[in-house]
Amino acid sequence: MVIKERKTWIEEELAGCDFGDIRLHKRFSKFLKNSSEGMGAAYPL
Repeated sequence: MVIKERKTWIEEELAGCDFGDIRLHKRFSKFLKNSSEGMGAAYPL
């Protein structure tokens, strides 16, 4: 039996993106996660 790891919605959305640097990919993924958790909250400047 093969168990597939389920992708998060962020991983699915960014699957086709090429940032050219893995650090940018990780940073943008973290940004999306944080912004989705704080819907309606202001972004710090």
